[in-house]
Amino acid sequence: GDVGVLALVPAVLLPSQAPLPRMNGAESNDGGADWSFAPKLLQSACRCASKEHLMAAEPLALEALEALLVASPQGEVEVLLRNFRDTFEPVLEGGSGGGALDAHAARGAARCWAAAAGALLRRGGFAAAAEVLLKVLLAALERDGAPVAPFVPVAFQVMMPPRFDGGEGSALAKLPPLALQQLSLTVLPTLVGAAKHRAAAGGGGIRGASDRAALESAVTLLCALPAEVLCADCPEELRWCALTGLKCLKEDSVDAVFCVQVLQLVVRAAQRKSAWLEDDLSSVVPPLLGACATHPVPLVRLGCLQVLQLLIEESQGHMLPFKKQIEISTRKAVEDRKREVRLIAVACLNAWHCGLTADRD
Repeated sequence: GDVGVLALVPAVLLPSQAPLPRMNGAESNDGGADWSFAPKLLQSACRCASKEHLMAAEPLALEALEALLVASPQGEVEVLLRNFRDTFEPVLEGGSGGGALDAHAARGAARCWAAAAGALLRRGGFAAAAEVLLKVLLAALERDGAPVAPFVPVAFQVMMPPRFDGGEGSALAKLPPLALQQLSLTVLPTLVGAAKHRAAAGGGGIRGASDRAALESAVTLLCALPAEVLCADCPEELRWCALTGLKCLKEDSVDAVFCVQVLQLVVRAAQRKSAWLEDDLSSVVPPLLGACATHPVPLVRLGCLQVLQLLIEESQGHMLPFKKQIEISTRKAVEDRKREVRLIAVACLNAWHCGLTADRD
């Protein structure tokens, strides 16, 4: 019942933004529409997003939640937000009723919270309310042992869905450019600061899902920015997050989406000839060589080879100290079981040998 209703909510509320008809003869201040159903529908969406046995319905629940907050009249939004905060704020602040919080409930709470913040940013006029919601997620990253902290990255992915189809932008058109710019100015510094704190506490490395959460969230936000904005306005954040993220490629427990997004950042930096890449080749090349032939996820192997090819084409002279390792790793990748990986491995190896031949000539 709940799932079937939630599946219809975005189609009903968003296409025309037309006032809803009166229900049961009730009156309201929104052109005669009655929104008394909205709190119950909100609770239904939150329930479906937070229960393990309803996990398959989570995307529908999040879309319904966003549609409700985008389409509701302004006065109704305040009512819905109070209802929403009463439901999830205790969970996000550490537990529910003093009891232990299961992982799925924590994940659902974080993703619903981010969906609400994203919806408010999309509709406009609620930037302050969205900022309050985001601060709760950021505060969870700073608390040791917060049950929702490991799920903050997947919460940010609700607002800025990862995209790996080669498009210029890495996020689907969920947030308008102005909202992304605001997040880069207000949220990104906090995320990077929290990630640096975790790295310093770990002796320069970041291990464990909770410790990586701030870094992964920052990478998601950086990937959502247009490439020209990313490289021009956030060069230091880009450099630090990319170099720190590359260190995680060798860890089996690291989420593949995070690995690919880190590689996206390096690809964009290489395409725009960012100077720091050449300065940091000793930190960039070894992780790529280690993962391009051995990482279990084909898209990560492909991304590593794509970065290597760009670096070879622009900075081969500086990569000569890695000559032996490059040739060994790319030859292994040429025999990859995935055709797409084999093709770019061949292109990478050809670029390497053509560059060596040109240098001799």
